[in-house]
Amino acid sequence: MKTLRRACWLPSGFQLGLEKLNFQILRRSYATLAVGERKGTTRDVQTMLRHTRPDTTLENYVKDVPESVYAMSDAMYEQMAGPPDEKQGLVVIPMAGGIQ
Repeated sequence: MKTLRRACWLPSGFQLGLEKLNFQILRRSYATLAVGERKGTTRDVQTMLRHTRPDTTLENYVKDVPESVYAMSDAMYEQMAGPPDEKQGLVVIPMAGGIQ
């Protein structure tokens, strides 16, 4: 596990600007996003995390994220990435210092 941490977690956390990144943080983020963004039911998330009881998933893994945080995150992403390109369905990200 030390090699995995050194080879994957630390460089990924550094690139993302996170001081601490580990498997447990990823599990909690997964559960919070899946339930918060209604990508699946609590039962689905419980199954994916292999918990025997749904209250384990809700009490220990799913964190309450106010709707305003999702709205702010979407607005920041749109500001950084620009509006979606309607022709291709892709986001156009301008490249720095050159003709595109």
